[in-house]
Amino acid sequence: ILRNYYDGNMMSLLNYVSIQLLLLLTESLRSYTSHAFTPPTSLPNINTLKSGPSNVRSRKFGYELYMAGVPEIDNWEVLRSGVVTGISRKHPVIDDGDKIETSALADPKSAITGKIVITKSGSKYKLLKESAASVKRNSRKQQNNKAASPPKDKNGVSKSAKAATKQNQDVINKNRDSIRMSAIKDLKLNGKTVGNGKYLLAGSPQRSTSGKSQIWSAYRSDQNGDPTGDRLKVKMTANSEALSRESINYDKITSGIFFGKFVKKMEYLPQANGKGFEKLSALVIDAGYQ
Repeated sequence: ILRNYYDGNMMSLLNYVSIQLLLLLTESLRSYTSHAFTPPTSLPNINTLKSGPSNVRSRKFGYELYMAGVPEIDNWEVLRSGVVTGISRKHPVIDDGDKIETSALADPKSAITGKIVITKSGSKYKLLKESAASVKRNSRKQQNNKAASPPKDKNGVSKSAKAATKQNQDVINKNRDSIRMSAIKDLKLNGKTVGNGKYLLAGSPQRSTSGKSQIWSAYRSDQNGDPTGDRLKVKMTANSEALSRESINYDKITSGIFFGKFVKKMEYLPQANGKGFEKLSALVIDAGYQ
C-alpha cells in the first residue's frame, strides 16, 4: 500500500519510515527521562515486596530506575550557607567528575554519608563519601565543643553550676545571718525561748503586780529561727493553776460580743518548755499598745 502511495519511489518510502522511527525513539527517551528524573513522593520498601517473580522484578526495576535518576555528590562538604559542594556523579546535565554546588539544603544537619538530601528548591542528591577536609573540620569542632563544655557530675550538673549555686547559697546565708544579727540588736533578743523554740524572748522580764509572775516581750519564730510578726507578751509563773484560769478567762472575754475588744490570746503552755523555765507555765498574748 505504501509503495502504491509513493508511486513506487523507494527513496521516499525509506525517508518516511526513518522519520517515523526517529519520532518513536524521541518519544521513548522523553518518557524515560520524565520517569527517571522525577522521583516518586516516597521510596518503595524493597524488603516488603510481595511474592511473585514478575511483580518483584518490576518493582525492583522501578526502584533501581529511581535511584539511578538521583544525582550523586562525592567528596562532599556542607558550607555555612547550607550549600553542598563536591564532585558530580550521574547528573543529567553536569558531567561526572565536574565540580557541583547545590542550592541551600532544607536541613543541613541531614547531610550524612549514604543519605539522600533535599534542597530548599526541592532537588534531591545522594551523598557519597564526605571530603577528608570536612571530616577533619567536623572532628575538630566536636573536640572544641567537648573541651568548652564544663565537666559534669553523675547527675549531669556542671561543676561551675554547682560552684555558682554554692556561692549564691553562701551569699543568702550571709545575708540571713546579717538580718538575724540586726534583728537581735534591734529587737533586743536575748537568746532565750519558750515553747521549744517557738517564741523568742527579748530584753529583760518585768514582774507582775503580785510579784509572782514574769512578763517578757517576745516574737514568733519562723522556720529558720528568725523573729517574725508583731511583738508578743509572755507571762510565766510557777502557779500553773492560776495561769490556766487566766487563760480560760481570756477565751471567754475574747469571744461573743467582746470579740476584738481585748488583746488576743495566742497560746497557753502548761509547761514553758524553755531552758531556765522548766518548772514554769506560760501564757502568750498580743502585746497590744503601750
